[in-house]
Amino acid sequence: MLKKITYAKFDGDGYMQIEVKNSNILRDLTNSDLTFSVICKPDFVKPIDWKIHYEDFALVVRTGMHRGIFYTSGNLFTAKAWDDAHTEYPILTSQLKKDIIHLTFSINYIKKQLRLYVNGRLVSTTSLPKDKNFYKYPEEFSDYYIGCANPNSEEFNCFYSGKIYEVSMWKSVLGPDEIKTLYNNKFDMNLIENLKDYKSSENLVGHWNFDIVSVNKVFDESLSDHVGILSDNVKIRTEEI
Repeated sequence: MLKKITYAKFDGDGYMQIEVKNSNILRDLTNSDLTFSVICKPDFVKPIDWKIHYEDFALVVRTGMHRGIFYTSGNLFTAKAWDDAHTEYPILTSQLKKDIIHLTFSINYIKKQLRLYVNGRLVSTTSLPKDKNFYKYPEEFSDYYIGCANPNSEEFNCFYSGKIYEVSMWKSVLGPDEIKTLYNNKFDMNLIENLKDYKSSENLVGHWNFDIVSVNKVFDESLSDHVGILSDNVKIRTEEI
């Protein structure tokens, strides 16, 4: 049976901003264990030679010394963390089919470990150096963005083109069985309730699926009241899958 779902359509010049100024949870989230998840379908990018011409297109990012998930040239995906010396620590997927993709990125700050899952399966694990600082954030321009890395930067805006169906954040590292449950039940789960192996509902701090939008404000389905603010050039659409 077909199911009607809502998504946000980004055309390479729009974004959703989630401000941290009124939220201690979001301000401190990237100084601890965390998980980001996004369901998306990018507009396919095929450069002439991706080894020479490589670009990142932001799916979900915290600006400043940030963390994030990106779509990249050649139909790949990557998850990254930066230290306070601007050194990048990436995980890169293999080339994927042009389809709806479920991505989950977790950081374990005790073990200093990054993990990226694609469609419920672990792609790779990367260790962070224990002598580097990953916790320093600037006082300004340190919000979360969907569909853009930083709209205030010409060099690092990384505007995305394509569909984003859902974005979620947890203040914990989700386990592999939880992530598999999220993927197997995508578009059919209420993330504020535990289901099967998913036991992290109490750690959910943000969930935006674009079902409830008022003018340019996107309701936070986690009930944390972390409202997303859409720029004028992001369109809300529906489709059947």
